[in-house]
Amino acid sequence: MEKLSKKKVEDYWKLLKKKKNVVGIDSSLQPKEKDGKEYIDIPSIRIYVSKKVPMKDVTFCASFLDKIKRKIDKNPPKLLSCDLVPFDLDGIPTDIIEVGEMKALNINRDKHRPVKGGTSSMHYRGGACSTTGFFRDPETNKIYVASNCHCYGQENKANIGDSILQPSPSDGGVFPRDEIASVSKIIPLKFEEYTCFWRRNAHKLMIWEKKDLMNTVDISFGEITAPWVAEATIIGAYKGKREPFLGEDVHKSGRTTGYTVGTVASLSYTGTVQYDRGRATFTDCILIQGNGFSEAGDSGSPVFDTSGNFIGALFAGSTDYAIICKVSNIELESNLVLIIKEEN
Repeated sequence: MEKLSKKKVEDYWKLLKKKKNVVGIDSSLQPKEKDGKEYIDIPSIRIYVSKKVPMKDVTFCASFLDKIKRKIDKNPPKLLSCDLVPFDLDGIPTDIIEVGEMKALNINRDKHRPVKGGTSSMHYRGGACSTTGFFRDPETNKIYVASNCHCYGQENKANIGDSILQPSPSDGGVFPRDEIASVSKIIPLKFEEYTCFWRRNAHKLMIWEKKDLMNTVDISFGEITAPWVAEATIIGAYKGKREPFLGEDVHKSGRTTGYTVGTVASLSYTGTVQYDRGRATFTDCILIQGNGFSEAGDSGSPVFDTSGNFIGALFAGSTDYAIICKVSNIELESNLVLIIKEEN
């Protein structure tokens, strides 16, 4: 179908956006729709509205008061005749499509049962983080839900048995109503320097603690007690696991920024990360480049290749980059195995 010029779209939108309920316009001509059928021989301009209104509810002889109400009432009971979409624009028929009210999606902050990856979850005394995924202990067959150590493990300060909530406390999660798991396995973060003055100076004297301060993962686990499914919101099933290749496109689902896309910039990143408790160095991590790929609250987000294979858990980032701990290192450090959809 023919595509409208940019100038035409701008002119039409200038006219249409003033009309109540209109939320969008298609820049390409589309077949006319009627009673669920498309008529290919009638190309039309699709006008998207939040709600279709029967003609009987349209006020044609609007009073001055009606016009005032239209401007100040967020949800007026009726449309005025001036709100009607014209039957044609420059001789091209229009077609009205109801799409609902467009809002920014925050589904990852909602309560999810079954629990899914990418959703908001956190230690009951914390703020907000994201759910990484689900792992199985091959010896006991127990199932665990995962997120970063600085999320579920509270930077090593959490206790085994502490409650994990979904959604996170910052998103309305309340103990014990929203408990989904209890902290069961913490992979401790090794800090090379602490924020606390006393701890920092005491640490400098403990030479024996400085033999190996390299981290490969920021991860902790809780034995899950709520219904769950090996899927991530928006992205879908955990279809497998692998290490990506340099320059590959990847995507993630997280609590704050939802669905975002980035590119693998490094497969062997080593660098420092600043936590509330102190500074830690990480090695053998994946570096992702992508403006707006993650923000605060996305920690723990599962990251996938474009085929649905899990590559690792997001745990830190800046404006244009994010750091991912590899799935292979998560499994090695925890002695747990990622659950893919076919196993669930």
